[in-house]
Amino acid sequence: MIQRIQTIFLLIATILSCLLFFFPLEELFNANAGTYEFGLLGVSLAGNLLYSTWPLLVLAILCTILSAGAIFCYTDRILQSRLCVLNILLWIGFSVMLLVYTFINDSKFEVSATAYKITMILPIVNIVLVFMANKKILQDEKLVRSLDRLR
Repeated sequence: MIQRIQTIFLLIATILSCLLFFFPLEELFNANAGTYEFGLLGVSLAGNLLYSTWPLLVLAILCTILSAGAIFCYTDRILQSRLCVLNILLWIGFSVMLLVYTFINDSKFEVSATAYKITMILPIVNIVLVFMANKKILQDEKLVRSLDRLR
């Protein structure tokens, strides 16, 4: 299981998904109120949650579970590939929703400046990693089918 490169890709994607839960996505600066932090739970000021973004949290949890679940489906490559495709679609939805919440936060909290964190690119990195894992899974399936034909 671990010797397959797609397992490594999915493991890295799972670890990067878990990082989203612990680090903020961006900091919003308001001249009057101070610095807001935008994370998966929502926008907070000094630890107090002001605006909840629970759909982001739910999508991040689903994507993390799918990445981890796909690792353990190594015996059924077709199912593993379908889980990867579903995971890619959910990450794309997460990225779109993240952009929408970013624009909502800018207007709602009258932001004068925004500091994007490195965690903002993690969904894109996860899309690429899961796509590469899916490509390798399909290559393995093609190889197994070609060997079955020779028998």
